[in-house]
Amino acid sequence: MARDEDKRWKCADCGAIALETELLTATNPFYDGDVLIGCPECFAVEGTTTLEEVCDEPGCDEQATCGFPVADDAFGCYRRTCEKHWREHEHKTANAK
Repeated sequence: MARDEDKRWKCADCGAIALETELLTATNPFYDGDVLIGCPECFAVEGTTTLEEVCDEPGCDEQATCGFPVADDAFGCYRRTCEKHWREHEHKTANAK
């Protein structure tokens, strides 16, 4: 789900999963033009915690560490997945040839 409004993020501190649009944002008072991003559940701020992008496969909450281009614009022409779902895609692609 490369479209920003559909991306899901997982807080390393509390485990909460939130849509990109639900993350807390604020102007960084220490660096002009920088934005602070925080967890909407525990209020941890990126830099003191980690917000990890979540796999865009429905029902999967693993970290998105891989990706691949797709023709489907519903995904913004790019999928962000965990390794398991990336491998499944690669297997299907190899077998289709």
